[in-house]
Amino acid sequence: MSSFIKVNNLDVQYSRGRRSLFEKEEFFKAVDNVNLSINKGKIVGLVGESGSGKSTLGRALLGAKEFHHGSIHYNFEEGSIDLSNLSKKNLRDFRSKVQLIFQDPYNSLSPRMTVRDIIAEPLEALGMTKSKSETDNRVIEIAQKCQLNINHLNRFPHSFSGGQRQRISIARSLIAQPEFIVADESVAALDVSIQAGILQLLKSIQNEMGLTIMFISHDLSVISNFCDEVAVMYLGKIVEYAPKNEIFLTPKHPYTQALLNAVPSINPHKKNIQKTLEGEIPSIYDRPQGCVFQSRCSKVTDQCRQNEPSLKKFHNHEVACINLDD
Repeated sequence: MSSFIKVNNLDVQYSRGRRSLFEKEEFFKAVDNVNLSINKGKIVGLVGESGSGKSTLGRALLGAKEFHHGSIHYNFEEGSIDLSNLSKKNLRDFRSKVQLIFQDPYNSLSPRMTVRDIIAEPLEALGMTKSKSETDNRVIEIAQKCQLNINHLNRFPHSFSGGQRQRISIARSLIAQPEFIVADESVAALDVSIQAGILQLLKSIQNEMGLTIMFISHDLSVISNFCDEVAVMYLGKIVEYAPKNEIFLTPKHPYTQALLNAVPSINPHKKNIQKTLEGEIPSIYDRPQGCVFQSRCSKVTDQCRQNEPSLKKFHNHEVACINLDD
């Protein structure tokens, strides 16, 4: 079965800036040689420390961030799309097939627009409806799916709670009937009880619409309950990718093991001895030769310092670790 999204050798760069007018501009890689395959209808969790490149990868998949090397291919129902070679017309069509759910439900909604106008904006911007009545009908339909009161569509965002605002954001993302959604820390700003309702709503809609979702989060408990597969990023690279149960029960990469060991347990009979990573995080401006995790890994060898590991298949895992070759 061919992958719905295929990422090959992807690099995404940012400018480091100039310290003087005469200094040469330098760049650093926020995403470094990433290879990834996502199947249709899956929810893929993307985890890693802050600065690991998760949001940059998500935006590159949406075509919202230019990439400098590699390729991103989509196999949509209407045909394949190569993001590296899109005309303006095809880019417009692509925008209707992918959407982003923002992290902050307070600042991502315009305070000067009504809920109806906020949800309808993608339809009107992409010219997907022919009349105001058709737009209104689509807005009402998706608002009901997202459990919003249709009598409140003429209100402004300040009238709603954080959970209701996030439902408005979800409705806006779904109105164009996309096939792929990136949810970037989309429940991080909400209370735990509200998070559960939002995740349940997303799961229900995902099953109904057959959506494929990339769910970016720091919260491993959310990832374990919501996602089907998990990709672990460290310093711009994916170091492990596997089904959710495989990641949480038998993590292979030392970084994944360290992330899981750092999660506190609520079991009163289990001692909460959190193993913290030792060593320094390498500078993203000056990555070391060899494995990027070498300065914090307890299993590091001379081979790790010399050779950069690539993702290799180990049973149901894809792992970038030289020590697993044995």
